[in-house]
Amino acid sequence: MRLRTGIVRFDWANTSVVAGQDTLFFAPLAPTSIATLAMPPLSYSGNFVELDAATSREHIVAVSDSTRLKFQGGILDPWSG
Repeated sequence: MRLRTGIVRFDWANTSVVAGQDTLFFAPLAPTSIATLAMPPLSYSGNFVELDAATSREHIVAVSDSTRLKFQGGILDPWSG
């Protein structure tokens, strides 16, 4: 048994800091396509091939009562070049 994902998250009123090994913070969802039919079953389960060590920061700015802007940035440590 191995631990594949793990994150720690600190939340404040308008700011969040996230660090750990998880999916990419700028593309957390892995789309499926017909091209995956040639792959073995469950080969894309959990998106384990896209896990990277990362640290990210989010900050929310209220523009008006109904509008908010979310700024997000981070640092990745990819396994491949």
